[in-house]
Amino acid sequence: MIEFSVKGVKVRFTFWFFAVITVMLLIDRTGLSLMGLVACMLHELGHLLMFFLVGHTPREISFEASGIRLCKTSPLICYPKELLVLLSGSAVNLLLCLVFYLFLPTPGGLLFAAVHLVLGLFNLLPVGTLDGGRIVRLLLLLKLTPDRADRICVILSCLILFPMALISLWLFLSSRNITLMITCAYLGALLLFQSSD
Repeated sequence: MIEFSVKGVKVRFTFWFFAVITVMLLIDRTGLSLMGLVACMLHELGHLLMFFLVGHTPREISFEASGIRLCKTSPLICYPKELLVLLSGSAVNLLLCLVFYLFLPTPGGLLFAAVHLVLGLFNLLPVGTLDGGRIVRLLLLLKLTPDRADRICVILSCLILFPMALISLWLFLSSRNITLMITCAYLGALLLFQSSD
């Protein structure tokens, strides 16, 4: 593990982050993994920039096997600021999708636009600890207790994951495409991990 601090923010790189990136880049011959990695970094930079714009600094930026995690020093002052931070990552992806689509309509540019579109929309899914799931929980907390909000979020996550899992099974059986199945397994694992906390 590599750890260092930048202006009071701890930056941590785990071994598994490098292992997952290495395997992805070795297996993928299309360049799609590299585009996905760049899009993920830009997504997280969007969150980081909004953190600073609303007057907060993350306590830690952790690069892990499951992705990049920003840890807050304390709860944000108000829900609107936290909502802005949660929306900013996908906003960056969707804006870049539009930019690449309009100004670089080459095959590579359009593919990068598609990667940004998929990543931006994927993170807005109201599932578990994805940005969309955290946004839904934040909105529910305006009216409900944390326990009740958490129960509703788990039910909503399951209602979304179940049809996704069925579609992933159909895709695997019909075309041997395993991508959505891996995605569903990842989201299911996140949900189980969140429920056990």
